[in-house]
Amino acid sequence: MGAHVMNVDDDKLGIQGYCPVAYFFGPPQKGLEELSSEYEGVIYRFASSEALAMFEKEPDKWAPLYGGWCGTGMAHGSLTPIDPLNFLIENGRLILFFKNEELDTKVMWEKDAAGSKAQADKNWETNNYVAK
Repeated sequence: MGAHVMNVDDDKLGIQGYCPVAYFFGPPQKGLEELSSEYEGVIYRFASSEALAMFEKEPDKWAPLYGGWCGTGMAHGSLTPIDPLNFLIENGRLILFFKNEELDTKVMWEKDAAGSKAQADKNWETNNYVAK
């Protein structure tokens, strides 16, 4: 099984520069370039030095599931981009979702959260996904 494909920009920046820790304590916040950390090939930015320290202590706890790809997309076996403001904290983990004027994949996820998560976990763990 090969390495996972992570949702990053050309500079390896994850979550479009949003602080992964901030999602757990209030509204999402953009991170600062000077407060950065790399984990699994993704550069994350942080809104505070406290958030950076928390992340560096337990990065797997704070990094988004599915490499930062859309949870619903992963449940369907696709690497779907995200809207960083469309998210859930589920069982202590950050899950991001796609959203535009026509479609909100978080709504789709919530119709069967347990089934969606089980399928997304399976697809992620077995690298059973394709770029869309």
